[in-house]
Amino acid sequence: MAESRELVELKKEVVETRNQAIKTDNQVKNLGLDIKGFEKRFDLLERRTRLASLGATVIVAVVIIAAAYLIHSVRTGSLHDQIETSRAAAAKAESQAAGQTERLEGRVASVEGAAKRRDQVEAAIATFLSHLEADQDKLAEAALDDIEIDAAGPAMQKLAADKVISFRRKNAEASYKAGRSHVGAGRVQSGMAELRRSLRLEPDGRYATQAAYLLATNLWNQKKYDDAVDVLRDMQRRKIDRAVANEVQFLLGASLARAGERDEALAILKQVVSAGTKFSNASKGYVAALESGGALPPLPGSKPRPAVAARPGSAAPPPAPDPGAPLAPR
Repeated sequence: MAESRELVELKKEVVETRNQAIKTDNQVKNLGLDIKGFEKRFDLLERRTRLASLGATVIVAVVIIAAAYLIHSVRTGSLHDQIETSRAAAAKAESQAAGQTERLEGRVASVEGAAKRRDQVEAAIATFLSHLEADQDKLAEAALDDIEIDAAGPAMQKLAADKVISFRRKNAEASYKAGRSHVGAGRVQSGMAELRRSLRLEPDGRYATQAAYLLATNLWNQKKYDDAVDVLRDMQRRKIDRAVANEVQFLLGASLARAGERDEALAILKQVVSAGTKFSNASKGYVAALESGGALPPLPGSKPRPAVAARPGSAAPPPAPDPGAPLAPR
């Protein structure tokens, strides 16, 4: 009985021990499972850490690249601006240098041209003086075409100026008087040649205005309208009597009309009409013809006169002026 109890207790202990062992084994297994779970979580955390580290590295790399790009862009832009500024400065300097060179070349050319012109003028003066000394007036006059006293050197000016001026004045007066005489005698072509010579010798001399007037009116009478226009334009710049100025304006408009310059002629002749001078009626005929495109008024008969040509629109020519007195200024 006693053994049975001990056996029972022993069995009981064995059972409890076995149960405890099973429980311990289960706990060990659970612990192992927990450890494996921890390992998986650790691996996951490690992977996440690696990914995070990799992401951070990538972000840092991107930031560095972006920063480097921005810095490079800024530097490149700044460098580009500097290059453009340098190019602009170089272009400006080149332009200034070219301009300076051009100005210097212009000055050199001007100086060389002035020196060349001075040599030509002084050579012509020397030729003129030699012919004048030999009483060869025609050859001396031919040399005058190349003489411009102001272009000569001071010494040559002092030597020749008075002689050139005196020669021009004397021969211009003689040519004017010869031209007037030829025209009065009916030798119109010879007279106009002398009048041109007088104007060429002394364009603004004592007899220049009378010579220009007589030449212009006779060119008109000879129907040489293109030549008359040039002389009449020259007449308009001179100080002349108002009556003569009115006639010159009419003759200029009529000459332009007959030379085919209808627009300018119409403008001038309308001014003559508006002015109400004695040439207004004659101008009205021209204006009407020019505006309608019809034929111009017929030319009146004209005869050369000794000092002035017949004035269109006047019944009789005015008396010839004193050959020694210029036409009265305005």
